[in-house]
Amino acid sequence: MNKLQERISKYRSEEDLSQAGFGDLIGVDQPTVGRWEGGQSPSRQNMHKLARLFACDVGVLAKELYENASNPPHPREKEEVVSA
Repeated sequence: MNKLQERISKYRSEEDLSQAGFGDLIGVDQPTVGRWEGGQSPSRQNMHKLARLFACDVGVLAKELYENASNPPHPREKEEVVSA
């Protein structure tokens, strides 16, 4: 599990939110949140929405996304996620 997955799950738990409720906060559906918690990377647009929700820089979330990942992306791919 990467740190972004943990952050989303922890936030939902602390705020007593379902995946659907969390999705409503940032404008995505429940299956999307489930995929993120399952390890799928959010789109660039959704990374920015998550950064606003968590009040942090998108670069912090990108780093969390790839920490502890068993198959980290090629550096060029990672750069695309981080750039605005």
